[in-house]
Amino acid sequence: MLRRPVEPKNYTSDDFGRFLTGLHIRRSVGRTGVCWDNAMAESFFSAIKNEWLHRFVFTTRAKAKRQVIRYPRSA
Repeated sequence: MLRRPVEPKNYTSDDFGRFLTGLHIRRSVGRTGVCWDNAMAESFFSAIKNEWLHRFVFTTRAKAKRQVIRYPRSA
């Protein structure tokens, strides 16, 4: 079975929340079932993939990175 390197529950645990509070950091994770938490980021990544990145074949990570950086000016 494949597993993510870090499980999402690690970021929603009480211990992690207290750790962040101690550093004066606010979590961006909302309640379970709330779909609006990542709506803006998901919309951006969908647009960049569908409108821009599908046009290219990347042979290196550096070339892919350059196209991602160019996206807002070129699309």
